[in-house]
This record gives sequence, structure tokens and C-alpha cells, in this order.
Amino acid sequence: MKLKNRIIILCSLGILVVVGAIVWPHIPDIALKIKVAQLAENTDKIVVYNTQRHPGEGDNPKIVLTGNDVKDFFSCMKLKAQKGINGCSCLGQLKIKFYSKDKLEGSVTCHHFKRLRGKIIPFKSDVNILPPYQQKLKELMLKKGIIEGD
Repeated sequence: MKLKNRIIILCSLGILVVVGAIVWPHIPDIALKIKVAQLAENTDKIVVYNTQRHPGEGDNPKIVLTGNDVKDFFSCMKLKAQKGINGCSCLGQLKIKFYSKDKLEGSVTCHHFKRLRGKIIPFKSDVNILPPYQQKLKELMLKKGIIEGD
């Protein structure tokens, strides 16, 4: 192999390593953004349970979001993948189920309006809700009457 070809190959590998080092830390956030976008596109109904008193669904208060309320909900879903384990150990204040044509597509629990924990797709672990959207989600749930003000 000629020296020129070796130099080109080594430079290409170097560029690949540098680009990989830049992109690699963002892969979880990119994958999360794609999952949320797919879920938002397919979801036509969201059922939200207030599980603050009891962790199950049973007699807990619930609301059903459809139409523009689903869009409003997903406008609050600006998320960041969590690095390491720094979540709480509670069972969550809200249980949120996503449906597409009455088929359950996924469910998450909402913890302190700061993070979501997945049980089915779309999230397999805790993800953080970005700070400005934490308040937006809380205000939406207050407006819909699923939680009470402080």
C-alpha cells in the first residue's frame, strides 16, 4: 500500500474517532427524542391517573386527554436522558398511559414533575424533564384537575 493511501486511511480513522467522541455522549438524547416523536405521532389518547395516595389505578382519580390535549401534553415532553442513578425511590405522583386506537403503546410514572420512569416503551429508565417544561406539565395537570395546587 502506498504511503499516500496509508495517510488517507489514518486521517479518515482520526476524523471518525473525533466525530464519534463528539456525537457519542448525545446518542441517548437523540434516541429519546426519536422515541418521544414516534409516541407523539401515534398517540390519540392519554390516560393520567393521580397515584399520590395509592400506587395502582383502581379508585384513583383519572383524566383522559384526547385531541389538542394530547398535543399540549407532548409539548411538555422535552426530556434528557439521565446519566447514572440519581432518581427517587417513590412510586410516582402520576401514572400516564399512552394509547393508539385503544391499544396501549406505553406507560410511565411521573416523579415530582422532574422525571419520568418507564414501565413499557418508550423509556426503559428514568429520564429528566427539562426545567422549564416541568412547570408547564404541572400547570397542564392543574388545569385539567388531576392535581391540586400547593
